[in-house]
Amino acid sequence: MTTDPQALNFTTSTTSFNGKKVVASNQSAVLSLSANELVTATVSSQSVPITLAGVNISNAYTNGVAAVAATTTLTLDDAIESTSLSTDPYVQFTDAGGQTRTYFGVSTLGVSGSATFTFDKAATLNEYITLTSYFDGASATVSFKAAARGTTNGSTAGGYTLFAVDDDTSTGDPTSAVDAAANLVAAINSSNGLPNLEAYANRVSDTDATTANGKVYLKARDADDATNTAIALSTVTAATATIIGTAALDDEDGTDFILRNADASTVTLHTDPTKNFGDTSSDDGDHRWILNTRDISGGSEVRKATQALWIACKTAIDAGELDMTITPSTVDTIADGSQVDFLLTQTTSGSAGNTAITLVTGVTASGETAFTGGTAFTDSTSVNPPAAFTGGVDEAVDISKNKWSRKGSAENAAESLKDAINETSSGHGYANGLTATRSGAVLTIVQDVGGTEGNTAVAYNSEFQEICSVLPKAFAGGLAAATPKFGIQYSTNGTDWTTPVEVASDVVANETGIKLFTLPEGVTSYPAYRLVFNYNLTTAGTSGRLTFVGAY
Repeated sequence: MTTDPQALNFTTSTTSFNGKKVVASNQSAVLSLSANELVTATVSSQSVPITLAGVNISNAYTNGVAAVAATTTLTLDDAIESTSLSTDPYVQFTDAGGQTRTYFGVSTLGVSGSATFTFDKAATLNEYITLTSYFDGASATVSFKAAARGTTNGSTAGGYTLFAVDDDTSTGDPTSAVDAAANLVAAINSSNGLPNLEAYANRVSDTDATTANGKVYLKARDADDATNTAIALSTVTAATATIIGTAALDDEDGTDFILRNADASTVTLHTDPTKNFGDTSSDDGDHRWILNTRDISGGSEVRKATQALWIACKTAIDAGELDMTITPSTVDTIADGSQVDFLLTQTTSGSAGNTAITLVTGVTASGETAFTGGTAFTDSTSVNPPAAFTGGVDEAVDISKNKWSRKGSAENAAESLKDAINETSSGHGYANGLTATRSGAVLTIVQDVGGTEGNTAVAYNSEFQEICSVLPKAFAGGLAAATPKFGIQYSTNGTDWTTPVEVASDVVANETGIKLFTLPEGVTSYPAYRLVFNYNLTTAGTSGRLTFVGAY
């Protein structure tokens, strides 16, 4: 303990106070922290027989040790929605002022929106699904993209949250499907995912743990019709094949050029130089489109071959047998040259359009034997993702009547209980009441008023115990404020001093001006006394200054 070195003698006489003379000491040095007390020098009780004494705070000192507010916490159980109860659970809180409120958990019509789909193989590389979550009035949207094996689930790149298509240990489609579901759910549950969605992999639902390989079950944590949010998939890509004529076709009588639609149906273009375009007759009775250069004049043999191919394909497309589009759209735009070509595009997008092509002599398809490039997120799902979450119904609970909804997830129930506590009329949301906050399914309730008065009891019924995995205890931790005290010490010789006698403990911080208090009656029985501030050595702050004052 140190004593302020500045002499604080009563030396200055000021104007009177209620007919009394007022004296003051020198101004103190800047108030220090809790290791400092300020005292006057020795004062004679005969020459300065003061009966009122106090402090004049010229620069407001900062607060002492502030009062600490009492708190309590609780955690609602993940199985809250499926728990069967004989009556409504309740929990009861009391604020520092003694006001008690009871909060009843009711089962309402509120339902969380949900969605499911099922992988049947590894996820399709570079395809993505975009999900939107809704909770307590706020929405968040994240796109989850299938990345290569070994990718960390929940990592990010290019604006996407990534998940691995499957795992290195996969041995085939069933195992890969299990991996794809687990990896996507891990990404959704990651810090870069959507924490306000419940996501489950390879099980029927959140309440049914029966194995369902490849299944992804998604459920909103809120119970509201606003949880029926949209689901979008990456833009599907249609398979294509570039057809290139490289030789004449007239001499290729009897060979076939076979194309396959996305539904695996086939269309055969048959070379027969004796027939006209559109003639579907054939020796074996098969339905075939004639492929030849008959009636084509002018241009190179390569161009004639390409035109013949184009006309046969366009005729089959127009007849509805080839489910494709053709580019260019007119044969006249096919240029004459050493190599001429046109593009066929499957109408059905996705991998189903990656069908094989059987080639006739002298014709190629970009050097390949199949349509290629068709991809979609749904290439790897046997049950495709829906267009939106469904089933969400707004909860109908009246928090103004001490009600909260226990329907939906534990997080949803905690949010509803939080709102009921913070409600201003029937809850504790008024001034000097309680304030509840939520993190996940954990609710923290804090007294608005600091001090030991906030260490109040908490009560609940047995039904509340069934839905609460961590029960609330009595509010605890409330501590009273510790402000600097003003006191007086006595001495018979001016050297040895008594223990300080409290004159005032309510020298309010952050207020300037004179604060006078009545001294104990026995002050004149000692020849000497001195005034002391902050003898209890609490934190007074460093910005303030004061002057001791007295009146007699």
